This record gives sequence, C-alpha cells and structure tokens, in this order.
Amino acid sequence: MKKHKISVFSVFIVLNVLLLQVLCGIANSNNGFTILTTYALPISISEDALARYNVTLWVRDWANKTSFGNVNVTIFDPQGKRSISKISNQTGQIDLTLIEAGSYVISLQEQNRTIGYQEINIAKNETHLIKTWAYEFNMTLVDKQGNLLANHTVMLYDQLNFDMPKFTYESGKVVRQQNITLITERLGRLVGQTKADNNGTLSFLAVWNGTYMLKVIGVETIKEEYILGELRITHIPPAVGQGIMALQNPTNVTLPCIRADFQLHLVTTSNGNVTDAQVFTRDMNGILFYSDISNETSYVEHKNVYFIDGAFAITVRYGNRTIGYEKIKITETKVFTLVCWTNNLTVMCVDLDNAPLVGYVVLLYDQVVFYSPTNVSIVTNQTMQLVNWTKTDANGMAHFDELWNGTYWVTVSSGEIVRELIINLQKTESVRITGESTRMSLKFVTRTGQPLSGAVVTVYDSSQNLVFWEHTDMSGRIFRQNLRIGSYTVTVEWMGTQVASQIADVQTDYGKTITCGVYSLTLNSRDQFGAVLSKADVVLETTNQRIRADTDTDETGALTLLLPQGTYEISVEHGIFSGSLIIYLNSDQRYTVTCNIKSIIFISLALLIVPLASFTVILERRKLRTPLEIRKYKTMLAKLETMYKNGQVDYKIYRKLREEYDARIMELGGREMR
Repeated sequence: MKKHKISVFSVFIVLNVLLLQVLCGIANSNNGFTILTTYALPISISEDALARYNVTLWVRDWANKTSFGNVNVTIFDPQGKRSISKISNQTGQIDLTLIEAGSYVISLQEQNRTIGYQEINIAKNETHLIKTWAYEFNMTLVDKQGNLLANHTVMLYDQLNFDMPKFTYESGKVVRQQNITLITERLGRLVGQTKADNNGTLSFLAVWNGTYMLKVIGVETIKEEYILGELRITHIPPAVGQGIMALQNPTNVTLPCIRADFQLHLVTTSNGNVTDAQVFTRDMNGILFYSDISNETSYVEHKNVYFIDGAFAITVRYGNRTIGYEKIKITETKVFTLVCWTNNLTVMCVDLDNAPLVGYVVLLYDQVVFYSPTNVSIVTNQTMQLVNWTKTDANGMAHFDELWNGTYWVTVSSGEIVRELIINLQKTESVRITGESTRMSLKFVTRTGQPLSGAVVTVYDSSQNLVFWEHTDMSGRIFRQNLRIGSYTVTVEWMGTQVASQIADVQTDYGKTITCGVYSLTLNSRDQFGAVLSKADVVLETTNQRIRADTDTDETGALTLLLPQGTYEISVEHGIFSGSLIIYLNSDQRYTVTCNIKSIIFISLALLIVPLASFTVILERRKLRTPLEIRKYKTMLAKLETMYKNGQVDYKIYRKLREEYDARIMELGGREMR
C-alpha cells in the first residue's frame, strides 16, 4: 500500500512538471504570430492548490457546421498575465490537460487575421465550442428588372490586409490591438469562385468576416425578335462587373446587377477637351474600379458593365495633380460630363499714376509641387515651373486661360521686374497689380530758353545701365512711361557734343526744364558790293573738327543755327564770291560775312584771254592768205588753157593738171567743181 501511494505521488509530480512547462513556456512564433507569455511562479502542491481540469477547445464556424484545423489558438490567462499557443488538429480540436480553473480568453488567428475572440470559464472537464467569425454568404443575382441571372460566375476577393496582432494586459483584461487596412488599388486574394444555378442563386460557405470584392462574369445571350415579320437574332455579349460587400454576419442577399455602358467626358470650364488625363473611378470606400487615360476626344468609356452599386467618385489627375473630382450614380447607360478645375486669370497692370502698363511681359509660374496626390507643397521663396507668359495690351491687361487651380507666382517686367505677386487661383478672377513704375517728362532748352528740338537724350539708371534714349520733340520735350521710381542720370547730346548732364527723380522732377550749353548763331551773307547772297553754301566746323555743318542761307541771305559753345570756322560761298570767319561762341551772337570775288576767277580769265587772242590772229591770217591762193591757182589754170590750145601740152597731162587746179580752187572756196 505504501509503494502504491509513492507511485501515485510520483506520477502527480511528473504531470505538474509537464504542466509547468506548458504554462511557463518561452516566447516563440507560430505562423507569423508572436506568442506573448509570462513566466509563472511554480505551482505548489498543497491542500490549497486550485482545481485543475482537462478541457477540449473545438474550433468551428459560426453556424457550427464546419471545423477548422491548423488554426493558431492562443489561450490568455488575464489574471496570471500569461498565455500559451497551440495549433488546432484536423478536426479543429485542441486538448488542454490539467488546466487551472478560471476565466480565459481564447484568440484565433489564421496567419495575421483574427478569426475569433471568445472568453470561456473552466470549472469542470468539458468541451468548449469556440465559434469563429466564419459565415455563410448566399446571394441571388437579378437584373435591373428583377429577372434572375442564371449561370453567372462570381469570384470573391478578400480586400483586407492584416498586420500582426498585439495583445496586452490591462486591469485584469486582455486588450487586442491590430491594424487592418483596406486594399484599394488592386484585387485582393481570391477566396473562392462559384457559379449561379438556373435560379441565379449561389453560396460561399464559411467566409471570414471582412470586406470582399465580388466580380460577376455574365454569359452571352441570344435575343430573338420579329421586326416587320422577319426574325432577327441578336447576340448580346457577356457583361462583367464588380462590387464591394461587407460581411459581418450570415448573409442572404439579392444582388441587383445593372447592365449599362459608362461614358465620361472631360471638359474645361470653357468646354475645351482634356486629353491624356488619368481618370480613376472608385467606389465610396475608395476602392479602385477603373484606371483610364482620356482619349484624343477627352472621353473614357466602358461597355457591357454590370454595376452592383452605381455610386462612384471620379478623380482626374495630370501626374500627381488632381484637376477634377465628382461623385456620380450610374443607373443606366449615360454620358457623364465632368468639368475639370480650370480657371481664367486676368492681370491688370498699372503704374503708380494709375496709367496702364502697356507692352509689359507678364510671367506665370506654378508654385505647387506635387510629390504625390496627397503630398503637396507650396513654394513661396522662389519661382518654380513657368506655365505661360504674355504681354499686356493697350489697356494694360494680360489674359491667361484654362489654368489649373492652384498657387501661382506672377511677375510683371519690362527689362526688369516692377512687381511680383503670389495668388491662390480657385476660380476665374481678375487681379490688379500696381507696378513700381511711373512717367518721366523733361524739357530741354538753350541758355536763352529756346526749346532744343532734335537733341539726343540718354537716360541711365542708378547702376549706370542704359534705360532708354530718344530725340526731343519740336517743343524740346521727352516723355517716357513705365519707369521704375528712383533717380536717373540724364545726358543731352547736340551735334555730337554733350551739352548737359543732370540727375532727375521721376517723382519729384516731373516736367523739369534742363538748360543746355547751346547758343544761337545768326549769319548774314553779303558780297563785296553789299548785295544779299541768297542760297549761299555755308560750311561751319569747330577747330577740333568734332562738329561740322553743311547748310545754306535763306532767300534773305540769313542763316540761324543752335550750336554748342566753342570756336568755329565759317566759310560762305556763292558763285564767284566767297568769304570766311572765325568766331568763339559763348552766347547768342549775330555776324555778317562779306564775300569777295574769288582770286581764282582772275587767274582763270588770264589763262583764257591769251589763247583766245592768239587763235584770233591765226584765224585772221588764214583769212588773208586764201584769196591769194585762189588767184594763184586761177592764173596757173589760165596758163594751162593757153598752152593746151597752142598744142604745147598733151591732152592727158592737160586733163590731169586741170582737175588738180579745179579741186584746189574748190577747197579754197574759189568756185564750184565743174
């Protein structure tokens, strides 16, 4: 009897050691889970020890029809802050031996997904049913009119993603924490696929609770109808659609599948096309149904579609920039028009005097940087991407059409920037920009106050950069718009000589008169006899030859010039008369230039008279010799006639000599040829 008691006691000790190894284990991983355990104090064997029982946990679905094997089962002891983890067998059972009486929390996981969570109380040897969140999902497919859709295929996709769960002990309770995300950009894991019977009915058994995508694939149908007595057979292609279902309980649902064609037309506020834009069609849970690119006519189209829930949110993007958003409800074939967020901007540019800035360049920069559709940054310390530019019109207006909503940096410039402005464009609007510019008006006169017309005026800014140059008008003025406020250096040139240089402030010196070092010179030209020389040629030149003027006197022989201060050599010529003068001009002056006959005239006369007289003598001498010559030849001719008559000269010689004498007499003008 004593040996028997010792054997029983030994067995009891061994069982306690095994139980301690189970309840006081170390942290390990099973199927991706971290089993959180604590080291329990050794259990003492005494009369006060807690009662222990053998229990079985049976993992079943919610309807208690299906068992689940290979499920990770974690048993938490909230009071002792300890836990163990086991894997259910093929029948879905887990046997626990000699477990202390008390309350325990049972958590069930399939991979990272928690599929059940239940509290049990152990007070005796028994089997505890652990129900998972696995439900029956029954559906009947019908069309818009309620007709049954037979032989359609339905595919079920799990759209939930589970992070590893975490468990903590708080105030004697087990707190479960787990991040669950909805898969929105793609189809999730295929859970099952089945086909509707002739009544359009189908079932999915033991589906975990969660959010699922249903994909419905129709079949081709044949439509027969008589048109004007003739049978027409139409083949209707199969429709395909999808929808989201949330499963939290056993579900029996009639699922209406609305067959329709879906067309979306993207336009701007001015009815322009929006091509090559990204178009995302999502349901109200944010799950992506379609991702498209608008075509060359700015349309997106899907035909033969089953819409289970026709409520959608349409998002339109260019890159990461969202340019349009609208919610729609599809209940029939229809073209939806989505107006994208484009706006028109008018920039009115004026100067400090409220006058329009004409011909100014207006640059528009996009200041919004889209790192992603949800990560957007607005840059305000520098200009970013240039969107467009234009010039202001005659009214100082610059127009920009079809701009995306956003933040823009506007600069107005004419050689240099006169104003910058950042605007947040969310609607079509006009902005007024007052540039830091005004007008310059200056008048230039001679020392005696006479307007200086045609002078070259050059204007430099404070950094000595050329701003502009122009000629003074008939009243000696210049007028210039669109100058930045500040001081400018003004230089005046007259006949290639600088005659003035001053600093003018465009605000305080508006209309200022600047006196230039220019004087009036009046010349009167007369010949040596006192007669007026009209239209006489006048050449005026400085001694350093920097200034030269070629002009002529008027009908009265007078000439008036505006000249810079200096020494001038003046020469006047009119026909045979010429004269010259040297003056020093330092005030308004008047001179008479007396012109004498040029000395070259006398030399020319002498050279002309002597040859003429000699030629006259020669001519007179020739006139005296001619009659004597004629008489001589006539006498010789008479002697020849006498000699021929007397027979002293042969006829041939006579004939020849007579012809020679007659010809000579003819040359001398004595008589005509016989």
